[in-house]
Amino acid sequence: MSITWAEADDGGLTTGDAIGQVWRWSFGDGGHQRIAQLSSRVVAIRRVGDRIFVGVQDGRLVRVALDGRESQTVQAHQGALNAIAVHVPSRRLLTGGADGFARVWDEDLAPVFAAGGGETGAVRCVDFVDEDVVVFGERSGFFEVWADRGERRLAGGYMFKHGSVSAVSVALDGSSIRFGCGRGATKTLDTGSWVSRDARWEPPRSIAVNAFAWSVDGRFRAMACSDDAVRLERTGDPLERTVGLPFWSRRPKPAWEPSFIVTGVSFAPDGRLFASVFDGTVRVLDPESRRRLGILRYEKRRFRADRWSYVPSEAG
Repeated sequence: MSITWAEADDGGLTTGDAIGQVWRWSFGDGGHQRIAQLSSRVVAIRRVGDRIFVGVQDGRLVRVALDGRESQTVQAHQGALNAIAVHVPSRRLLTGGADGFARVWDEDLAPVFAAGGGETGAVRCVDFVDEDVVVFGERSGFFEVWADRGERRLAGGYMFKHGSVSAVSVALDGSSIRFGCGRGATKTLDTGSWVSRDARWEPPRSIAVNAFAWSVDGRFRAMACSDDAVRLERTGDPLERTVGLPFWSRRPKPAWEPSFIVTGVSFAPDGRLFASVFDGTVRVLDPESRRRLGILRYEKRRFRADRWSYVPSEAG
């Protein structure tokens, strides 16, 4: 069972997987429960207030209460839904889909506005620049920035000519936008001049960048990569040093071993970094010391209820 997303917040962790299960795990007592069983793969998860918003591969956006007792669904896109972002002050959500549109929703799943049009391909990743300004990257390598509730395009063009735009992250002060490529490159776009530049650090070629995440205090930005690692950038470092946090040894792996692709990253308010991994685990990391704290593992049991178990690194 492959973990496709893990979203940390002040109370716990919400995970989604490839078979549509959404689980809630409590930081306090370690309790866990399945709060939703959806019909398709979970693509992304975001929390707004006391509600969990889940993007599903079949194009639906689903709202679920923390206790799993309430749900509401809207068909957000024709085709797959590929990404979700949240604008915290306005409590708005932004989704991107295979139909080429980026759509903004309020917390009651009412549509606010849409941007794009599908001329250059499916939308792979999205983020808010401001409440009414959105940025998204496309499978074709194209990016677009739209303002005035989707009425005016501020910028756009090919960010990567040989690969899709697979991840996007707006700086906390809104001064720049970082893009990740599905073929192992990153670029930064300055929002003042709308001129792009190569980042000072790039992952090795052929290493896909799957997601970005900021720590709550803005000190770190994490990058989920397809080479079994999270790369961590410390904000304000003039050299933009990035460190790898390997999850597995670099020895050659036989064909039967599972994939250890990092599918997503998320910071908890206490600073811990949670990385969802395609092998069915969530790795818990300390970004300050670059040390692995433990592993959350999903256990599918034949004659008893499935469960999550946490193994500290000292015990594992």
